This record gives sequence, structure tokens and C-alpha cells, in this order.
Amino acid sequence: MINNIMLQDCPFGGSVLRYATYEITVRATNAGGSYDKTLSLVVKDPKTKILSERRPRRLYQNEPYSYQLKVSGILPFSYQYTGDLPPGLTLSDTGLLSGTPTILGEYKFAVTVGGGDGSDSVEFTFRIARDPNRYDFEARVANAGGNYSKDLFIRVIEYNECDTLSPQIKTTSLGFIRTDEFVQYKLESTAPNATWSYTGLLPPGLTLTQAGLLSGTTTVTGQFTFTVKAENTHGYDEKVLVIHVFAKPKIVTEPLLPSMLINTPYEVQLMTECMEQGVTT
Repeated sequence: MINNIMLQDCPFGGSVLRYATYEITVRATNAGGSYDKTLSLVVKDPKTKILSERRPRRLYQNEPYSYQLKVSGILPFSYQYTGDLPPGLTLSDTGLLSGTPTILGEYKFAVTVGGGDGSDSVEFTFRIARDPNRYDFEARVANAGGNYSKDLFIRVIEYNECDTLSPQIKTTSLGFIRTDEFVQYKLESTAPNATWSYTGLLPPGLTLTQAGLLSGTTTVTGQFTFTVKAENTHGYDEKVLVIHVFAKPKIVTEPLLPSMLINTPYEVQLMTECMEQGVTT
């Protein structure tokens, strides 16, 4: 029984007092025997609710913006707004606030969402400001045929000395991993913008992304040696790495141990399939 819901013959009957996801184990029985199965029951709140945060948002003038409203309840939903939506932004039929704000200022508006069971409203405050790192200017060119101009802008970003250097790989060892276990390593270098690649033999099931993320699950034991390379526009660095893959130990000792006598020393060797790999019991 889950709160106020009771399993009867079939289908489920009753009502639910709390919204959550429930794991239910059911059993079907007849003259031939019984069968158990675990089912998931997701109980949702039927009332329409806007889940999006109500905190004020700062947007930059002439910078594209997109935000999907988060709503719970019973479909379909309808979206409407009242008040001052920042010029350049629109609210779509699917609840997507998007566009490019064009006029500086503070704008307050309310969004109302209607659903299968009622509606909910929330007020938003958007402040449109100038991007302090953006500089707009007009470029103009002229010749005998006339003049042509175009609005351009430059964005100033923080200078990072590491972005101007050839990368040096900092990762020196990957150690040991076990079969049938998911592993994930982040290779590191002195250049955060480095692109990673490798040559040699990775353990089957493991992959290395260009961002330097080594991950996956392998089923093959052994020692695997490969060379990783971190590269950017200023140069590259290479390093040889080794991964040792061991199998998980499996206890093969019979469940019934030899008998023990009272007040008599006792010793029994527990056996596994991986005794040579330093298994402890």
C-alpha cells in the first residue's frame, strides 16, 4: 500500500495523497505458480504550476536571449503575458521567451499559463543593460561608386596567458581500473583550450574525447599503453600513459565450509578466481 493507494486484483484502485515516483512490486499467482515484477508509478500534480525562477534577470542590449518557461501540470498549456515585455522579445505558444532586446531599461511583465486543471501566473523583471565588454562602431568604405557602411562590434574578453602557450600535459598516471566498472578521467594540461587525441591501444570500451575526457567500461583485462597528445595553435605535447585492467574477484569457495570443533584451531583457504591479483577476503 502506498499512502492511500491499494493494490487490488487489477487494475490499481484508490487515491494518492503525495506526488512522487513509487516502485511497486506486484505478484501474479495461479495454479501454475507465481511471478513477481517491479513497476514504476509516477504520480504528478494535476494543477498547473510555473516552476521557473522568479528572480530578476539581466539581459544585454543587442544580445540574443532565449529562455524556456518550465511548467508542470496536464497538457496542453496556453501562454499569455501582460505588462511590458522588453522590445525585441516575444513569448511563443510553447512558452519560449526569445529575441534580441533593443532598448535599455527595466521591464516588468506577468506570464499566465493555463492548463488542464487551472492556471498559474508569475511576474518577471528584466533589466536591459549595455554589455560592458562590447564596443559598437560603424565601418565605412568609399570609392568613386559611392559610400557603404556597416555596423560592427568588438567584444573584449579576459586575457589568459595560458591560451597563448604551447600545452604541457600534467597527467602522469592513470593507475588501475576494474572490468565492468564505469570509469572517468579528465586529462589535464597547462592550456585549457587544448585539443586531445591518442595513438596506441586503449582498453576496449574506453574512449577519449577532444576535450580530454577518458571514460567508458571495459571487459578486457591486461596492460594497455598509449600516447596522448594535447595540441593548440601554439604547439603540442605528448605523453605515454599506461592503464592496468584487472578483473573483479569472484569467490568460488563452496557455500558450506568445513566443520569447526570447539576449542580447536581452525583454518580454511577461501578461493577466488583472481588469487594472483592480491585479492583479500
